[in-house]
Amino acid sequence: DIAQLNLTPDFNKTIITILGNTDVEIHWRGQDLLAINPIQKEGFGLSRRIDYEVKALGAKRFADKIIVKLPSTGQRVEVDVNYEPDEKSEATINFSFWAKVMGSIALTVITLIIGFICFLDRPLGSSQPPSTPLCSSSISAPVTPDRRSPLRLDEQSPRTPQPFVDYVRRTIDETPYYRREGRRRFNPQNTY
Repeated sequence: DIAQLNLTPDFNKTIITILGNTDVEIHWRGQDLLAINPIQKEGFGLSRRIDYEVKALGAKRFADKIIVKLPSTGQRVEVDVNYEPDEKSEATINFSFWAKVMGSIALTVITLIIGFICFLDRPLGSSQPPSTPLCSSSISAPVTPDRRSPLRLDEQSPRTPQPFVDYVRRTIDETPYYRREGRRRFNPQNTY
């Protein structure tokens, strides 16, 4: 005896009632597409009654088979279940998929643009100090004099004393509403 159960998005659940011996086993394949739960038990002995709620969980088209089996006698009943979604629910799923795809593409493009702008705002000079080569004991070369030492007195222009440079930096840092942007700070040509 084969029965058939048709579900739709508007009517996605129904009730199956079992009378008499209610010690049954219920099996179905699509555990993620279909839920079968007992909702009400009444009576005792041979006059027992149990109601099961059968509910479609997804919005995807499927066909399944519910097998109700009485283990003590081996009797079984099969119920075919078909779920037919509306076309508009499939269109909604398709729209949400494409919205997610377009959103991720837009996020990637925005990230690349921000990275490119940050790359352009970097100062032209390297922010790392130049590396000094390792000296070996077998090669001897003349040592470059320290520029801070007063050995060279014939320079073209005098050097600004370090305490004054520190004072100017400290004053700029403490000035309210003054922004030290990367380009203005490192390249005086970009002071506009």
